[in-house]
Amino acid sequence: MPKVVSNPKTRSQIQAESDARRGVVRKSFTLQADDVAFIKESAQRLGLAQNELIVQAVRAFVKGQG
Repeated sequence: MPKVVSNPKTRSQIQAESDARRGVVRKSFTLQADDVAFIKESAQRLGLAQNELIVQAVRAFVKGQG
């Protein structure tokens, strides 16, 4: 049963506090539809979450540059 308070928090406030506690920052990008499909299919094939695939790919790219 939820707590009854005089000034309840909105869903976005609750989510923002949860993200802050976990050290998560939301980031969005505008990508071509075929790139999004490639990321989705690749992540599924590799058994990774899409965000984990992107993080690993960026880290590998940067490591290869230096």
